[in-house]
Amino acid sequence: MAKLLKSDGTILDVTPEKGRLSLDEMQKFVGGYIEHVDLDKGRHLIVNEEGKVNGLPGNRLATDEWCKMYGPTDFICGDALILEPNEFS
Repeated sequence: MAKLLKSDGTILDVTPEKGRLSLDEMQKFVGGYIEHVDLDKGRHLIVNEEGKVNGLPGNRLATDEWCKMYGPTDFICGDALILEPNEFS
């Protein structure tokens, strides 16, 4: 099941309207244009492409997911989604 990792540390389950999240749904959850990042085990991280530029708050949970895959090379700002392999196409 998809998870919404909110900047305040809250994690919410996300249920797509039609089995998979649409682009429009993903943009609503992250609050803007999306950027897709591949994670381990076929999972996907969906973040706000302009999160840093727009001054969104840092997201420790999403940053931790990034660091597990890529090391401490970046940080995530704003709400983010974690999608399982079958939830992204």
